[in-house]
Amino acid sequence: MSQEIGNLTFRTGEEFEIRLTATASTGFIWRLGPIPEQVETLGSSFVQAGQDPPAPGRPSTQVFRFRAVHPGQAELTFELKRSWERTPAQTHVVNVTVTG
Repeated sequence: MSQEIGNLTFRTGEEFEIRLTATASTGFIWRLGPIPEQVETLGSSFVQAGQDPPAPGRPSTQVFRFRAVHPGQAELTFELKRSWERTPAQTHVVNVTVTG
């Protein structure tokens, strides 16, 4: 299943986040496709709300951080899958416009 998250616009130098729900404890995590030259990646992390420690199978939020670096159009593609699987369970696409 593929879903377009939306269209986002940032100025050069602005930092932004994309947040996606994952169940890392079951092996399903989001994998970022090729990074377009308009943005640079600043890393990713998981945020777990609620129980500490988290219950197995409980959803968490995977946070990807970026910085807009070059003006233009970019497409960020995320695939939700286990490391041993070839076909993603879900795909999300985010269209990013970077202005000068």
